[in-house]
Amino acid sequence: MTPFNLSCRQRGFTEPLDISLELDGQRIKGAEIRHGAVHRGIEAMARGRDPFQVLALAERVCGSCSLSNAVAFVRAMETLSSIVVPRRASYLRTLFLELERMASHFLWLASTCRVAGQSSLAMSALSLREEVLNLLERLSGRRSNWGVVTFGGVRCDIDAQGAAAIGAMISFYRRELPPFQEAFRNGTLLRARMEGIGLLPKETALLYGSVGPVARGSGLAVDLRWSSPYEAYGELEGQAVLGGIDGRPPRGDVFDRLLVRVGEIGQSLDLVQALLEGLPEGAIRTNRKRGRLHTLLKQAEGAALSLVEGPRGETLHRLVLRRGEGGLSSWRIRSATYANASLWPLLLKGALLDDALLILSSTDPCMACTERLIETPFSAETKALGRPEVPEAAGESR
Repeated sequence: MTPFNLSCRQRGFTEPLDISLELDGQRIKGAEIRHGAVHRGIEAMARGRDPFQVLALAERVCGSCSLSNAVAFVRAMETLSSIVVPRRASYLRTLFLELERMASHFLWLASTCRVAGQSSLAMSALSLREEVLNLLERLSGRRSNWGVVTFGGVRCDIDAQGAAAIGAMISFYRRELPPFQEAFRNGTLLRARMEGIGLLPKETALLYGSVGPVARGSGLAVDLRWSSPYEAYGELEGQAVLGGIDGRPPRGDVFDRLLVRVGEIGQSLDLVQALLEGLPEGAIRTNRKRGRLHTLLKQAEGAALSLVEGPRGETLHRLVLRRGEGGLSSWRIRSATYANASLWPLLLKGALLDDALLILSSTDPCMACTERLIETPFSAETKALGRPEVPEAAGESR
């Protein structure tokens, strides 16, 4: 066996991972993946802060899943505070969530195509992504961290001009998306590069608790939008997009995971059109004044769990608030990458060295929204750490 340290700073793969492989020739026999380079202590920063301050942190957990994290956090707080969201606001939240999904999937396609050596397809994906980013900038004023969600509703409405801009985007993608999808589904070189590698059988995906496009690429119909509808998804028609092509059932390889995301871009476009056409009249925020709303949020107590289907999969936020503490007592986030990370050594084992980065990229890893603690080296003589000592050892303070 030959030890090999794989640099992830090459061929378009930019996640800061320390990848140690055991090789037998060019075949991977074992893998150890370590991370911790981008830990920011966001959960620790939230302790004692009021909900409006923590909302700003939630939006910055991840750039690609900013809105998903914000909606998950806001929904948990609304549950604890008994805040009712107007129907129009739920529609707008859902619309923005689908626009975010499209932007994220286009970015993933570009990144993965670069890793696969398909630069022209990567540039096409980035070019098409600009249309949805321009629309998000038009509606929210920002190209990232859109800040459209607030407690009790949303901050921005869609007027006649905004609706026209959404309609123009839909028309653009109705024209440009079919040939783009066809290039991915039937591209000979791309299929030859991606089919048959990074195999994840359906039973293994279920056993390891995989989520998002990774699970759906293996044939698991796990999608919270349809299995546990939230916001306006209960009023929409749809089902989980699974892998497989030309009558072939999903087998869970890199190409199947690509097919899921390509299909979900089209599905999101259909949902955006349905949301725009069915957008109800009414308020976009609860009628409570900000001062009263702030009081309700600060007086909330108890624990709440909120789940949202982000672009990468299931995003979980768990909150604990205790009366008298003046802010959050505990905030825990489980991102989709965290749920899928246990699969990485399994997917790499038996693969060729040249396929390693492509296999990892196919799971759409994001370390910014995954890292929650730092591994601190201790000698064998170091005593066991209790719960109160762990934050201090990890460089965090209460």
